[in-house]
Parts: sequence; structure tokens; C-alpha cells
Amino acid sequence: MSMKEEPIIRAVILAAGRGERMQPLSDLVPKPLLFCAGMTLIERLIHSFRVAGVRKFTVGVGWKGELVREHLMTLSDNNLIDVVDVPNYERGPLQTLVTALSTVNDREFLISPTDYFVVPEAISALLSEHSHGTGSRILTLMVGPNREKGTPVFAGTDGLVAGIGESTEAATSIGSSAMLVIAERSFKSWCTETLEDGAAKVVSAINRMITEGKSVRYAVTKQQWFDIDNLSALLKLNHHLLQNMMSYAKGWLFMPSGQEVIASQRGDLPSSVEFGAGAKVIGPVLISHSCHVGAGATVGPFVTMGRNSRVGPRTSVVESILFGDSEVLARARVENAAVYGQTVYRSESTHVAK
Repeated sequence: MSMKEEPIIRAVILAAGRGERMQPLSDLVPKPLLFCAGMTLIERLIHSFRVAGVRKFTVGVGWKGELVREHLMTLSDNNLIDVVDVPNYERGPLQTLVTALSTVNDREFLISPTDYFVVPEAISALLSEHSHGTGSRILTLMVGPNREKGTPVFAGTDGLVAGIGESTEAATSIGSSAMLVIAERSFKSWCTETLEDGAAKVVSAINRMITEGKSVRYAVTKQQWFDIDNLSALLKLNHHLLQNMMSYAKGWLFMPSGQEVIASQRGDLPSSVEFGAGAKVIGPVLISHSCHVGAGATVGPFVTMGRNSRVGPRTSVVESILFGDSEVLARARVENAAVYGQTVYRSESTHVAK
């Protein structure tokens, strides 16, 4: 007798919001297309889901949705992706979820915001807990202990989630969540009813279920995850990924942590990157195709340069991200920032390399 096959899981990704906490950068670049360590946020999220075994995707888009749709169609897995336009996405993520789920008929599905980084192992653990854990459930929520970011999660003595965001009587804090969940089909009706009552957030639908006595379970992960809600968080993720990078796209130049190279002459480093005389690269640094680092410039540590980006002569770039086709002018110092075009967007908080 053959083993029972696991069901094909769909991920529903909420990618419609304007990303107000990332403004003014997100006025130009929709949050799913924010870039670090060689990938956009949504590309990296889909990659993690694919490694964890997810085989179908529904992406709800709104703000600059045509750009997100075009980007998704360039990915190698684009045949697995359904894109849903959310006309009234300004109402919040619950509106995006309800609109996306109106096209989904799967028995169960994952739900994730687009501004989220999680390793495949954590996704796999959540799927396993939902499928094989004890007790019936409509929804299982991933919880990370002792996190500064995310929404606080509280559990009762019965081992179920007692509330998200606000403590309830006889409940204990168990950590926080960035709202990665797996839910059964019946969760769709809870979302629709909660939206009709005027709520804007997905957590409101989950809390409504709890209030009405439905079982919401949780899976605790020790894996690191990031809720990328502002520029500082994006730079911290870039730092983390470069520090731990194991692979990168063909044609990119990666300088690992602890390594340093000074170009003794033009074109000294073997790659598609052009270096002026005396240019210095301090790892970890990831540089894409057709980039240029000017004479006497220093790049790194913890810098990502997107395709066709340029650093002027005698310029210093540290703990920063250059989007594709961006330029840092000569004799500038850029630190803890993202560069788009020639505009430097500096983080309000400083991330110190460790």
C-alpha cells in the first residue's frame, strides 16, 4: 500500500498595502519589491515557501500592483502564481485577504504578509504541527519567543491561543507573531464577517474566533524571522542575510565576512563589476552585474549593490542597499541607508555591525 500523499498547500500572500512606515521610499517602490541581499522581499518569501514544499500561490496586490504583477511574472515559478487585484486595499490587510480568498477553494492554506522573512524550516514546522498536532483546529499560528517585533500572543492553561495583541484573564505571554498562519477553509467566513463589521486587520478575525470559543492553536519556532515594517528592519535583514549567505545568483560578486580586497588596477577583480584603481571592498558585500565602484571608493561591510548601480570615486558606503540603476556621487559617505536613483533614504535608527 502506498503512503498517503500530503496535500498540495497554497500560500496566500498579502501584498497590497502602501507601506506607510517605509515612506517615502515606498512611494516609489511597492513594499513587495523592496530589495536586499540579491532578492526582492516577495521573491525571497516565495522561495522560502517553495523550499518548504508549498506549490501554489495567490498574491493580493494593490498599491502599484502592476509593478508587482510584472515582477512576479519574471520569476521562474510564475506558472504557480495567481495574482488578484484588490481595488479597495486601503481598507487594510483584512480586505486584501478576503478579496484574495474569494478566488481560493483549497481545503487549507497558508497566509502571510509580504513584508516578512522566514526560513523554510519554520514554515515546515508550522505545516507539520497543523497537520499532525493533537486536537482539532481551524487555524494554527506561528509564534516566536522573546521577539521585539510582531504582535504579542497569549495562551491559556488549555494550551490554546487566548488572545493576540491584548492579554486576557488567566493568559500567559508565549511570544509574538508576524501573522504567519495556516487555516482551514471555514476561516474565510470569519474573515468576511469581521470585515463587514468594519475591522481592518486579520488579527481581528482570529480574536473573534477565540471569543466565540473556536480552537486556535500555535506552533513555537526558534528560527529567526523578520517583520520588515520600516527601513531599519530592511537594513537589519540585509545585514543578517549577508552575514549568513551560503549561495547567490550566478554572475554576482560576493565577498564574505572577514575578507577585504583592494583593486590595484582597473578591472583587477574577476567579475562583471568594474573597479577603479584603489577601490576597496570589505566583506560581507554582494554586488550585481554591471556595477561600477570608483577609484579610491570603499564599499562595505554589509552592502548590497543592485544591477547597474554605481559608487563614485572616493566614496564610502557602509551598511546600505543600492537598488538597481542607483548612483552614489563622488566623495559622499552613505551609512545605514537605502539608495534609489540618486536619492539617499537614511534609517532613523543605526544598525551597528557585530
